[in-house]
Amino acid sequence: MAVFLIISTVLVIIGRALVPGHGLTLAGSYEAFAHIWVGFLLALAVSGPEMFLSIWCLCIATGFEVVAFMMRRKTP
Repeated sequence: MAVFLIISTVLVIIGRALVPGHGLTLAGSYEAFAHIWVGFLLALAVSGPEMFLSIWCLCIATGFEVVAFMMRRKTP
């Protein structure tokens, strides 16, 4: 497992160095924060004292995100 974690982390770092970035936007900042928050909730769900609550929050947030994605207007 340690080897998997190390190799995965190195690949993510290499990907970050090679993939071009974009400017700082409110949408991009929200997306970055949302990813960090979901990681935090996942960590609580598997190891924290608030397992049920964090799983519930993940499910609600995921459902909302799916609905928001499905309702998003497609631009031509």
